[in-house]
Amino acid sequence: MNDTSLYQKIRDARKNIGISQTELAALLKVSRQTVSNWENGVTVPDATTLERIADLLHVSISSLLGNIPGEGEEESKAVIKSEVDSEPMLSQEIIAQQLSRLNELYAERLVREQEQKETLKRYLHYAVLLIIILALLFLLMPFVRFWYMSAKKGEMRPLQEETVNVETP
Repeated sequence: MNDTSLYQKIRDARKNIGISQTELAALLKVSRQTVSNWENGVTVPDATTLERIADLLHVSISSLLGNIPGEGEEESKAVIKSEVDSEPMLSQEIIAQQLSRLNELYAERLVREQEQKETLKRYLHYAVLLIIILALLFLLMPFVRFWYMSAKKGEMRPLQEETVNVETP
């Protein structure tokens, strides 16, 4: 589990012990969608649930949390000092702080992704509008050419055909 993301670590630990999202959800008494949201980085579990996840997946809480991006060095040292007999004993407060930071990071990522989607939509709208304009210009080209040629000769041609009467002898 080299990835520093909580969601990736939960997914990897679950797969390592060979249970599905549905099975983990049933053990935790949450919906499968909730587990999916945790594993896709949409949400993070609360501190109590994270402890239950760690127990069920046979991993430590500190291994799931790892180094949180933007976490202060003092907080990292507090986590290291709290480890006893290779099993971390993290306080609820430290876990809650780290989960709070993860929530902030996930929210920032979701906002960035939403902004990118909106920008992409805007560019697609511009592209469709440009294609429509070009198609209209292409369809109107014969009429533009007719008006141009008529104006060049200095005469206006009627749009209706002239009828010529031919007398037969």
